[in-house]
Amino acid sequence: VGGRTVGELLAALPRGALRVYVTGTLVLHGDAPELPAVAGWLRRVEVIKGETQVRSAAPADLAVLARAVVERGSLVVRAEYAPGTSPTPVELPPEPGHVFTIRLPRLPGLDALLVGVGDEVVAGQVIARHHDEEALARAEDTAARAERALAAAQAALASAEEVAALEQAGWARAVAEAAGEAERVRRLVEVGARPGAEATEASRHLDAARARASEGAMRWQAERSRLVAAVESARSAAELASRALGWVTDARTLRAPAGGVVLQVDHGGGTDGFVDALVVLWASAE
Repeated sequence: VGGRTVGELLAALPRGALRVYVTGTLVLHGDAPELPAVAGWLRRVEVIKGETQVRSAAPADLAVLARAVVERGSLVVRAEYAPGTSPTPVELPPEPGHVFTIRLPRLPGLDALLVGVGDEVVAGQVIARHHDEEALARAEDTAARAERALAAAQAALASAEEVAALEQAGWARAVAEAAGEAERVRRLVEVGARPGAEATEASRHLDAARARASEGAMRWQAERSRLVAAVESARSAAELASRALGWVTDARTLRAPAGGVVLQVDHGGGTDGFVDALVVLWASAE
């Protein structure tokens, strides 16, 4: 019956019987709860040299031990039924639970231990943190500076895009105005109201406006490419700094290997101001 709680054993006892008696020896994990006094000469449940002796005990006698975990042991169950009643089998869970002993050396203090006796935890839950505070501070500072650099690069790109939009609108207006003037002069030249030289000059002004717009667009594309590259570089640096911070944060983050109940928490002196701790976790087979 090892690896199960006493409560699981009680739940598996035959049902429908008039009386049920349990006899055997159990080694329970940790200190057994204080057992109630029993009248008479026979102690049906008694702890002797670390072993819990069970002698023709009724389920009610074992109820006080329901949360205790059995490390090892065996039981004999005797059930009495009324005549004509079919007995029911003892059905234990198909797999026993497990007891995990987790050693947590050199914690920076008891505040780094995040669980206590009786706490229910899930698999992967953080039960202790042991950080290098100097390395953590450096990683946090680097991550913060990288985030600020990314924000600055994004702001520079957004500001430049606003300026470029205004410049492009101005270039477009200049081209439109030059084109309108060239068309007006051409028509006047056609009817002989203006000399042909003015049409040539207006056409030159239009070509110059178009050239300025084209050059401006090319300069903006080059500048935008530079600013976008700066943003991407800053983003990569920020992501790397964030991952590095995560590595430092998780480097000594200790997690529960399975879901269950914390049975025992011990802590000792350690060295150099650190604390050595031990957590015992019971996880059911479920």
